[in-house]
Parts: sequence; C-alpha cells; structure tokens
Amino acid sequence: MAFTFFFRDSHTFGMCSKIAFAEIDGMKEIKIWDAGCAMGQEPYTFAIFLAEKMGYFGFKKVRIHATDIDETNTFHQIVNNGHLYGKRIIQDTKGYFY
Repeated sequence: MAFTFFFRDSHTFGMCSKIAFAEIDGMKEIKIWDAGCAMGQEPYTFAIFLAEKMGYFGFKKVRIHATDIDETNTFHQIVNNGHLYGKRIIQDTKGYFY
C-alpha cells in the first residue's frame, strides 16, 4: 500500500477490535504483531479502538509490536528520536473518525 493515515479503514478496525476483544477478554497478557505498519498510524488506530473497548486496566495488558521493512533507512532514526506526527498527518484523518 502506498499510503497510510490514522483511521484508514476504520470500519474494519472497529470490527477487528470487537472480534479481538471477544477472544482476548480475561487473558493475562495480550501480544499483537502488526507487520507492515509503515509509519505506525494503523497500529495506533487499532490500539485506540482496543483501548476504548477494554478500558484502562484491560488495555494495560496489551503489547503491540509494529514492524515494517525500511528500505530508506529512516525508520530506525524516527523511532529512536520518538516520532511526533505533524499537523498535516493529523488533519488527513478529518472525516474518518467513527
């Protein structure tokens, strides 16, 4: 996929969070792997949906590991410096909230 943004395919993420919540409710530890996460908007979106479903204490058990192939060799630097999403990226989500 050549593009990514927060709340892309929000209906799908909403349905996935409902299904996942039904399966993981009551588990001691929850590990999720998002392979091919680009700059991280998708795992953040999924985390938001799950956190809303599970509540604060339930979501504390969740660990999301997000990975991607970095052919430009910039992802490592962004992660180490702590990634802040710019105003443009946040504005692109307009109209995609559920």
